[in-house]
Amino acid sequence: MGCRLHIKGQETLLRYLFDKATGRSDGGGIPECDLYGEQEPWEIWEAYGDGTNLRENKNALYLFTKSKKKSAKDSRLDRTVGAGSWKGEDTGTKIFLKERSGIATTLFGMRKRFHYESKNGCLHDGRWIMHEYSLDAATLVNAKVRMSAVDQEYVFHSFIPYRQHRTVNICPV
Repeated sequence: MGCRLHIKGQETLLRYLFDKATGRSDGGGIPECDLYGEQEPWEIWEAYGDGTNLRENKNALYLFTKSKKKSAKDSRLDRTVGAGSWKGEDTGTKIFLKERSGIATTLFGMRKRFHYESKNGCLHDGRWIMHEYSLDAATLVNAKVRMSAVDQEYVFHSFIPYRQHRTVNICPV
C-alpha cells in the first residue's frame, strides 16, 4: 500500500508535502486518505496501518489529505471525522527551513496538534493524536505554483493512537 518511511525531522515531512502540493512527485508512496470523512480514526489506522506506511518505530502513520473548508466562503477548516472531530490543542509551531549555514531563516510551514473528540463519548474519545503539517503560503508563491480554483490544499498528517503511543502525521494536500 505504500513504502516504509525513514523520516528524519519535520523539515523532511514538509519537503514530501511540498513535492506533492507542487506536483513534483506523487508524495513518495505515502497514501492519500480522506481524514475528514466518514471513517473513524481507528478505522483509518486499520486500513492504512499495515506496516508499510508506518514509521520505523511503528508508532506513527503518515498520510496526505486535502483540507476542507466549512463552507465555500469560510476560511475555517472542517475537521469532522466519523462521529467526532479533531480538536486543536495548540495554535501551531512554525517550522523554518535550514539554510546551508545551518541557520533556520525561512518559514517553511506549520505543525499543529489535534486530538479526537467523539460526539457520543465513546471509548476512543481523546485517545487519538494527529499532527498536521502545512506549508506556509509564501513557500508556494515563491515556487511559482498556481493554486487550483477549488482552493484545496494538501496537508500531511502524522496519526497516533494515544494510549498505544502511536502517531498519525497528516499533510493537507
